[in-house]
Amino acid sequence: MAFAGAGFTAHCLVHKVTSCRSGSSGGSAESRRRPKTSDSHTWSLSKQPYPWLDAQEHVKRLYHAFGPQRLMWATDWPIVEDHATYAQAFSVVRDDMRFLNADDRRWMLSGTIERVWPFPA
Repeated sequence: MAFAGAGFTAHCLVHKVTSCRSGSSGGSAESRRRPKTSDSHTWSLSKQPYPWLDAQEHVKRLYHAFGPQRLMWATDWPIVEDHATYAQAFSVVRDDMRFLNADDRRWMLSGTIERVWPFPA
């Protein structure tokens, strides 16, 4: 699914990484070449219980491919409630993705979204 505006021209769920592509509507040519991605549905990829270590490998691939400034966390609410708690969906990024440092987490949990949709204070 592609979104236009604020330079956000691509969206891909972790489990859709192979089909993630830059959108052609809205934004500059540079922003279309540099898609932003969403860390979403981590739990749905896993064959393991929380903290879904096997699925974290997919997130790690996105992290290495795009960097934390082009990744953002998403809740998957209310769908996630059938599979995990909201707290688990949040804490898997905040606490359990050991390959992320504090600055990476800040980008993925708030920095990227604040840059994509800069709401007035």
